[in-house]
Amino acid sequence: MINRILASVVVLVLAFTGLQFIDKNDNNCINLYIDYGPLDSGTKLNKCVDVSTKIIALDLLEEANIKIEGTNRYGLDVVCRVNGLPNRNMESCDVMPPENAYWAILIKEKQVLPFPTKEWGWGQLAIDQQYLKPGDSLGLVFADKGEIKFP
Repeated sequence: MINRILASVVVLVLAFTGLQFIDKNDNNCINLYIDYGPLDSGTKLNKCVDVSTKIIALDLLEEANIKIEGTNRYGLDVVCRVNGLPNRNMESCDVMPPENAYWAILIKEKQVLPFPTKEWGWGQLAIDQQYLKPGDSLGLVFADKGEIKFP
């Protein structure tokens, strides 16, 4: 009986300590992940962008000096270029990028212990409408032959 109680106390202490650790690291940061895939020899960017409150994803990218371009027809509802890639010779950005070569917007909400169940998922809103909170993560991943490699 005492062993069960001690085990329960240890689990609660570890969960509480882990929660404090995550909160301290993520209170003023949104994690930014960019995978250029075949566009730039597999270059990846991981960056913690300091923020103190919720922010629109596009504003976060501007803070991180990342330039986003939408399409002529749909504007920022469709991300067509990230930092000039793909270049204009590869993609005109008039209407929609091809189904096998596009930028995916991925979101991961802040992990909460003791039940960290949040995973990377597809962004449900346009880049200029998606809110993020400190501790969240934003990913921009270029599809490689139609495949997305989640962070």
